[in-house]
Amino acid sequence: LFVCLTHFADVFFNGASPLTDLMLSISHKIGKVGTPTFVILSGLVLGYLFKSKGDQFEDSRVHLVDRALALLIIGHVLLVACIVTKFGLSVGVRIAIVTDMIALCVILGSFVIKVTPSYSRIILGLAVYAISWIAVVAWNPEPRLLLTVKAIAVGDVPLSSSGTGSAFLFPIFFPILPWFAVYILSSCLGERIASLYDNGMKQTAHRSLFKLGVLMLSIGLTLKMIQELFFHFHVLETGSITSALMSHKFPPGVCYLLVYGGTGLLLTSFFLWIEAAGLLK
Repeated sequence: LFVCLTHFADVFFNGASPLTDLMLSISHKIGKVGTPTFVILSGLVLGYLFKSKGDQFEDSRVHLVDRALALLIIGHVLLVACIVTKFGLSVGVRIAIVTDMIALCVILGSFVIKVTPSYSRIILGLAVYAISWIAVVAWNPEPRLLLTVKAIAVGDVPLSSSGTGSAFLFPIFFPILPWFAVYILSSCLGERIASLYDNGMKQTAHRSLFKLGVLMLSIGLTLKMIQELFFHFHVLETGSITSALMSHKFPPGVCYLLVYGGTGLLLTSFFLWIEAAGLLK
């Protein structure tokens, strides 16, 4: 729903008037909930299946990989074909859709979860996210091939003259490593939810997600307000790498993930509450 809202707004609110510009901005801000929620929910499902299926998880893993390959091959071709009709072949061959990233996360995650316990995956997820941003900042290759590898693996940030970044090769790109970190961390949460459901603690499950969502949202909004104060007093420049680390989407920054990911968890806890309370049969 949120992803569709964003793309609908791009096409529908394209007039040169203050009202359409406002509606486009609002739609984009709301729609940003989509991608982090997409990744977090997918990771939750993986962890839930792994914990709840037990010895039968292998069948679920094969099914997940099949679906991921369908997204990565058939889904990619169909979506890029639509993009080419609007933006041309030059954009189509340089674009990766969110479903590509999700598919790769599912394939990698379904193998990683079998060989790493939950706590190890928490450390792995945090380490991968940190390393990916270190690479964004510190790795500035000049050959086009290495720039492409960097974009695929960790992403890149086109900076202002005060920054150091390189030319951005891709119009839209979802780098695999930072999003895989989010995915694998979410799988740990999925295992926790499965354990609570298995013990008949549905209320505790949705409360846990609610508390974590509130915590993430609160921290993200606090960091965002501090960043805006730094901008106001010219402690930070809007085009700096620190600014990108906080609020960027390509690759995902800290505030972006905390605010919109936390909102996604609140929505998820709301639906779990509806299910646990038996409000909708």
